[in-house]
Amino acid sequence: CWRDSYAHARRSRRNAVACPPPPHATAAAAIGFAGGDFLVVAGGESDELAVVEDDEEGFLGCNLAISARCMAFNVYAREWAYVEDMPLGVAHAASAVVGSKLYVAGGVFTEGLEEGLEDESDQLQIFDGVAWTSEKIELPSFGQDGSFGLFPGCACGAAWNGELVVVCGGSREHEIVPGGDDDEEPQFELVEALPRTYAYDVEARTWRALPALPEMRDGFSVAAHR
Repeated sequence: CWRDSYAHARRSRRNAVACPPPPHATAAAAIGFAGGDFLVVAGGESDELAVVEDDEEGFLGCNLAISARCMAFNVYAREWAYVEDMPLGVAHAASAVVGSKLYVAGGVFTEGLEEGLEDESDQLQIFDGVAWTSEKIELPSFGQDGSFGLFPGCACGAAWNGELVVVCGGSREHEIVPGGDDDEEPQFELVEALPRTYAYDVEARTWRALPALPEMRDGFSVAAHR
C-alpha cells in the first residue's frame, strides 16, 4: 500500500504543471475560494521602512503601501484576473470563507494616513464572488473591560458552523504618557491587550464572545475541523 502511494505521488509530481504567478506581488493578504475562483485580497505591496516624525532622531514606521486591489485565479482556465477592489484595502486581517462568501475582518490600513503610519480597520468586508459590501464591526461589551484595539495582536479567522471565528493573540504595546512637568519628556508606559475570541453569525449578522486563548500568541494560525 505504501509503495503504491509513493509511486502515485512521484507520477503526480512529474505531471504537475506550475501555476502562473499573480499579476503583482503582495504580502499579508487575505485569501479564500469564493465565486469559483481562488482570491488574493489586498495586502501590503512594500515592506520598506520609512522614517516618520520631524524630530532629530525620528523613529521607524512600516510603510506597507497597502492596496485595495483584488486578484482572482480561475483554476480551470488557469488565468489571473482583477476583480472589484475592496472598499478599504487592509493587510493582516482575519479572514475565512463562510458559505460562498469571503469575510475579511479588521486588519490595518494606510489609506488617508501620513506616510509610514497605519491604523486598525473597524470594518467587516464581504465578497460574494462579484461585488464587495461592508459593515462596521460591533463587538459585545467592547471597551467596558478597559480593552483597546478591536483585534489585538495577531488575529486569525476560520469558518465554523456558519460563523466567522476570529481568534486574537493579544498584544503588549508602549503608550506615550505625557510628562508631569512642561520640561519633562513624554514617557512610555507598557499597556496590555489580553487575547480575545469572537464569532460572527453570518445569518443573524451579530458578534458574540467565545473563550479566549489561555495565553498570548503571535504569528500563529487557526483551522477548523469537525
